[in-house]
Amino acid sequence: MSNTIAHLIQTFSSDDPAQVEQAIDACVDIGEAAISALIDAVNDGDTRTCAHAIEALGRIGHPSAVGTLIIALQDSDHDVIIAAMHALRRIGDPLAVPALLRFLTEDDLYLHFYATYSLGEIKHPDTYQALIQALDSPHAKVRHGCVVALGRLGDDQCLPKIVHLASDPDERVRYGVVHALVSLSPSPPSALILNTLHQLANDGVESVRVAAQHLLAQIV
Repeated sequence: MSNTIAHLIQTFSSDDPAQVEQAIDACVDIGEAAISALIDAVNDGDTRTCAHAIEALGRIGHPSAVGTLIIALQDSDHDVIIAAMHALRRIGDPLAVPALLRFLTEDDLYLHFYATYSLGEIKHPDTYQALIQALDSPHAKVRHGCVVALGRLGDDQCLPKIVHLASDPDERVRYGVVHALVSLSPSPPSALILNTLHQLANDGVESVRVAAQHLLAQIV
């Protein structure tokens, strides 16, 4: 079995995407027995092998890989980082949340987006609490990412905090509030949500204003 796994991992560096995908699928089918070798590949392999090994670990979904994947977030290669974000999202362990939160200050839009997306998929009370606390960040990018992630988590306990940010000085945060309310709005929408949307429908920034008006037209 170990020789088979080693051969599959060697295939990760192939230039043939179909061969690579077949090798990843085979490792996933092997499951937990492949984890140790895949972790070694993350630590010792070239960039391409590392990213594919991370994908396989994420699809296997065993929590024993979480520590390795969190370390992989420190890699210098974006493909490796994004693969690690996706893998951590799949596994869903809240231990990854602090490491993912740090990416919300990123100027790189892709890293910010994938970190936000991953945080919004790790459905655990610890994720929720960490995002709520980070809403008070002095960094607008962090507030925006947290608002979007909380919307994806779909827990309406955060509504008072989200609504408060409808008056945030940063337009990205206010735009994020509109889209969070899409997920958090009950049917019929509460007075709190309707009042917030009416406020945002008169926002001084066109993108925020139009988004709020569009949502109002859908739910009223």
